[in-house]
Amino acid sequence: MLLFHVDGDGPGHATRILVTVYDHNDRLLLFISEFVQAKVYETSPIGTEVMQLVGVDKDRGENVRISYSMTSGSVGNLFGIDPELGIIMVAHKLDFAVSSE
Repeated sequence: MLLFHVDGDGPGHATRILVTVYDHNDRLLLFISEFVQAKVYETSPIGTEVMQLVGVDKDRGENVRISYSMTSGSVGNLFGIDPELGIIMVAHKLDFAVSSE
């Protein structure tokens, strides 16, 4: 925060202005690995952790918060992701005959 003292129209007149500087979401989110691959057994129960994505954001304050979500690729919603931790887990019973990837 910055605090300014500005002179007014004459002696004894002054205005105090409080300026708050916010961090802008201006740095790119980086992942530890650009390409990640994991294997999971067909017999893995629902809730099994498959892997964890790790993103790093060099912004500050609220802009450093990362939220993970799946937008495509989980055919049949077989996998889910923890929005705060980036942990990908088994969400439905797996069947290799139906989907091998």
